Amino acid sequence: MKKKIICLLLAAALCLSACGREKSATTPQEAGGAAAPALAARPANLSGEARRMASETLPMPETGINLFDAVRTPTGAFLYGVDENQQPHYFTLDTESLEIKALPELRLGTREAFCASPDGTLRVLYLTEEGRFCLLSRSPDGTCEEVLLPDELLNGEPVASFEAAEDALYVTTPTRAFSFDAGGKLLQDYGTAQNPRNFLRLGSGQLLLISYGNSGNNRPGAVSNAEIQEIGADGAPGERYPVESMFTFYLAGSDGQLLVQQNDIYYRYDYKTGNGEALINGFTSGIRNTGLVCLGEDLFFSVDQGKPLVWRPWEGGEVQILTLATYDIDFGLKKDIEAFNESNGDYMIQLVDYADFDTYEDQNTGLNKLATDIISGNAPDIYDMSRFSVNQYAAKGLLEDLKPYFEEDPDLDYSELVPNVVQAMEFHGGLYQLVPGFELVAVAGDRSTIGPDWGAERFLDLTRELPYESIFGLDLTRDTFMSHVLAFMHRDLYSEEELWCDFQNQDFMELLSFAASLPASFNYDGSQGTDLGRAYDGEQVLVLTSLDASVVDQVSFMDAIFSGEAQFVGFPAAAGSGFGFRPTAQLAMSSAGHNKFGVWEFFRYLLSDELLDQGFYGLPLRTAALERRLDRNIASAMEKPTTLNTASTIGWVSFEGAPVDESMRERIHAMVDQIDCCTVCDSTILSIVMEQAEPFFAGGKTVEDAAAGIQSRVKIYLSEQYG
Repeated sequence: MKKKIICLLLAAALCLSACGREKSATTPQEAGGAAAPALAARPANLSGEARRMASETLPMPETGINLFDAVRTPTGAFLYGVDENQQPHYFTLDTESLEIKALPELRLGTREAFCASPDGTLRVLYLTEEGRFCLLSRSPDGTCEEVLLPDELLNGEPVASFEAAEDALYVTTPTRAFSFDAGGKLLQDYGTAQNPRNFLRLGSGQLLLISYGNSGNNRPGAVSNAEIQEIGADGAPGERYPVESMFTFYLAGSDGQLLVQQNDIYYRYDYKTGNGEALINGFTSGIRNTGLVCLGEDLFFSVDQGKPLVWRPWEGGEVQILTLATYDIDFGLKKDIEAFNESNGDYMIQLVDYADFDTYEDQNTGLNKLATDIISGNAPDIYDMSRFSVNQYAAKGLLEDLKPYFEEDPDLDYSELVPNVVQAMEFHGGLYQLVPGFELVAVAGDRSTIGPDWGAERFLDLTRELPYESIFGLDLTRDTFMSHVLAFMHRDLYSEEELWCDFQNQDFMELLSFAASLPASFNYDGSQGTDLGRAYDGEQVLVLTSLDASVVDQVSFMDAIFSGEAQFVGFPAAAGSGFGFRPTAQLAMSSAGHNKFGVWEFFRYLLSDELLDQGFYGLPLRTAALERRLDRNIASAMEKPTTLNTASTIGWVSFEGAPVDESMRERIHAMVDQIDCCTVCDSTILSIVMEQAEPFFAGGKTVEDAAAGIQSRVKIYLSEQYG
């Protein structure tokens, strides 16, 4: 499931919500039956140029407060935060003066949600020490009233969104949407739903019930696409409007406008026509959705890392914008892009996440569009290549060779990169991807299992001695195993550079035969434990491990598991070392880009000591940074062994890593020096292998027939894509 779906769930909880008027209680069936069917879908028409905003930190009246959220009021916003003792604090923000004032009389229990009525009354839902929901209402004159809500009103469910009107409060939970009065009496029930929903009240007073989409959901009554439903002044459900675009955030703008977010761009959106006008570039501005409130035209408030920020249009000098195309970007990489934007005065990276082009009907739309744009040259300055074959696009001349940039750089030298890793990445003598760091992939086991002559033959002997689940574990499936075979045996099976392939050799066919004994799929339910837990209990004899920034601790855990000193060997390939690396990020420079020097500035930033020493990118690509990482890790492990807590099939196990000394450095260097391949295989070739092998797996063809089919198809593929 994509990270985007998680974002949708979070957005449902964060969006500002709605208003309405008191009405006699209705049943879900009555509420649903009163609404008109959704109108025909209108394609979203998003256009215009988004502008950059600049932030200013506002002073707080009290120190030591970590802000968490904000909601709009008629005159500004209410703010919520906690102090160092996790005690709640509430504040007001005035739009005219931008002054923040404390509300010291409010010291409530655990806040569940809060909002503001149109008259400026603060409404807070909180949990008492007894676990009861309580509603506090603080009027503009400071008068406070508290009402314990009936237990059956919320049924113990968490609140996703909360909004108030003059005479009613509107709530969504993970399953329900309803309204109630200030005394806790249910007014209207909008029924249950499988998808996240939230209320949103526009500045005009129009109340909207927003239902987020869920592709592929065919359950009765479920919303497959996003939908906006108007709620009448009397609280009755009204017209429904489908939303085709996968917006990740909805916000009440100024003058009754609706703002939506897609691809880090905020648009003024007319939900009746589907037309949207770009307003703010949230990424280049650095705006986050936490506590985001529109205070007026060109004036916004948000909470960033616990601090109050106010946002106005950027009035600084021209900054050259570089665009980076990605699909479902990794959170850590996004954070580093934001840090680069904040630290560099000449260049700024604008992110284009093609996952935001997905629709509820086809969640591959964005990925397909990105692939098409790269091929056509209609793409940004930088590509995130984590979902594509770098060599395939390099062969078509679409990617820039980075070697000359290293040669001309006064501070970076190609020779100081980990040689085995960059050699495994090179294609036709060039380097077409930037990989700031990597994970070392190897096989660990004890001496009796590995034997003196480890390789494909010894591994196949093990498969005849032991059931498959006792070798690499329960979750080893056919396609997972074959993806490893294609990665580690790459140089023996095919060459994109010389356009040959050999899938009819005996070693490959024997490994393909072993794959036939593996399950086609695996469903993890938590009872199967982890690789390390099963190996610790003696239920699994080999572990295919990825060693990252915590490499010293990881090796010491393997030593503790496998008889005091684990044997680290390669994946059981027929040739080569069987040691590989997994890139933690893969970025490429477009050969058609207009500002390649600016792209290189960003790449230099990703290779800086500051970032590499953080360890986010695993083992650093620069040898000096790798040495510093080993220095810190070895010293820490020698001072105090690390404890591992992990799950086995019989419960949780906990054990310390084996003792560490300076010899650990030599062991790790020996493994790094054996790296000779990248463990990311060509997904198209994997698809060919699995498709051609399926009749063999089903017992309808011989392994020789399968290998011949693979050979023919891959040969054509190499000719078409690399010839």
